[in-house]
Amino acid sequence: AVIWTDVVQSLVMVAGLVLIIGCVWWKLDGGPARVQEIASGLGRSSFVETSFRWDSYWTIWGILPHLFLSMLSFYIADQITAQRYLTAKSLPEARRSFVLNCVSVSIMTPALAYVGVALLAFYYDNPQAMEPKWVANLSSGAETRALTYQDRAEFSGETLAPEESALADQPLIDWNRDTLNASTVEALVSERRILRPNSKQPFESADELLDEDTGRLRIEALAMRKPPNLDSELSQGEMILNGSAKDELMPRFITRQLPVGVAGLILAALFAASMSSMDSGLNSICTLLIMDFHRRLGWGRAWLATRRQKPIDQLTEEDELRLGRPLVLIIGVAATLFSLLVSQVDDIFSIMIAIVNTFGGPLMAVFLLGIFTRRATAASAMTALVLGTAFTIWMQGSNSYSWMAWMWPFEQKFNGIWPLTFGVVLTLVIGYLLGFVCGRGKSREQLRGLVWGIGELGRREADVVAPLPSFGDEGK
Repeated sequence: AVIWTDVVQSLVMVAGLVLIIGCVWWKLDGGPARVQEIASGLGRSSFVETSFRWDSYWTIWGILPHLFLSMLSFYIADQITAQRYLTAKSLPEARRSFVLNCVSVSIMTPALAYVGVALLAFYYDNPQAMEPKWVANLSSGAETRALTYQDRAEFSGETLAPEESALADQPLIDWNRDTLNASTVEALVSERRILRPNSKQPFESADELLDEDTGRLRIEALAMRKPPNLDSELSQGEMILNGSAKDELMPRFITRQLPVGVAGLILAALFAASMSSMDSGLNSICTLLIMDFHRRLGWGRAWLATRRQKPIDQLTEEDELRLGRPLVLIIGVAATLFSLLVSQVDDIFSIMIAIVNTFGGPLMAVFLLGIFTRRATAASAMTALVLGTAFTIWMQGSNSYSWMAWMWPFEQKFNGIWPLTFGVVLTLVIGYLLGFVCGRGKSREQLRGLVWGIGELGRREADVVAPLPSFGDEGK
């Protein structure tokens, strides 16, 4: 049921992407050629960055191993993927589904990237279509952030007023609570909460920000731009956006630029993309709890037997389904509450990538130990998993979050793509070496079909059982 739901949702998502790309082409003077021109002029058409830097996301030397290992982790160690494989009727069907998924991902990933480039081109040519708070009050350093009351005081050479002292570290315009538009700009200017993009001094009059003819806020008056590319024909550089704006670029385009019917279809596509991940995750977590905790450890069996008025040893899969349904509800509510919490900390996509980079590497390394080595044991694998995960949490957190930066003792910083790669290598090494001292290895017969090089992977040969001797009349 989950798989077929995902199939329908995927088709809706593909239709939505096609419509977005087509609408951007229609809105731009020049269509796809204009998208390519702007992408090239802003330096967004290069696919390969050959320079090597530990703190760079786009260097090919870091992104290639990261992409390879992250996809390998998805196909080997991901619970959702494993459950999908197990629904196949045969091994050839599972293989065909794997190939089809690889082809689909190879098409969808560039398509999604192109949607981002197309939206960049649209907002470059139509800056008034932006939300004003996307560009207002941003720092001009290497790391863009929203300016605070303390920043305003430092730029102005002033001392914070007593009533503002408690707000020193708060942004002048709060992303979630404040609204910046033509009707609120006068009040914000009077409170000195809108700063000039270059000098960082407060605007003195709201008239400087309003268009005389339309009465709308002038985005260009609020925004900083990157320096233009001297080799480009574009007259202006790219506008610098608040980091939180990336979650709103596509929804705003859909709701403001597309016809009502088309906008509804594409919003359905966005919800479909979210649901296709959520329903798989909920089903996977519920199955994990039923199989590993309910069946193996007996959690909830007495309660379920009482509810079903049966002895514990007579519980069936149908009975477990009665337990699974409320579990899905509880997990779904917990996931919703968690999403509301983390959305206040960082954008969801960055958190998702951080989780994959932190936990995906050590988990996949344990699978690789089991598939390719005879040396690994349960004790060595679990120890390696714990140590590898602790390492990736430390590396990811101390390099990505300022409140954990004190834990990183080195001057050189690492981008968030590296914990996955280092986590795989470290866990593999620890797990293999500990295999010499922890636990007892299995014999070749016990590992047949489970370890590379010992029989055909995935096929356990039937044990040969010697027939019992038959005694006829002569043996009586």
